[in-house]
Amino acid sequence: MESEPIATIETYDDDLRKFEADGALPLPVTNERGFVEHDGARIWYAAYGSGAPVILLHGGFGNGENWGTNSRR
Repeated sequence: MESEPIATIETYDDDLRKFEADGALPLPVTNERGFVEHDGARIWYAAYGSGAPVILLHGGFGNGENWGTNSRR
């Protein structure tokens, strides 16, 4: 007799297989975006959702599009 699974664990592509195959999801549309200049650097920003702010910084050769999946949670 085969048993039914007790619970389903939702995964978020922790090993980046989906990201590697499909790329990042596009960022959602927002009217709250722009650039800020600081110490000679021009930095793009966008705001999504509500609550306490969270700042996401990409590294290396990344860009803001890297956060398309994370901005939907």
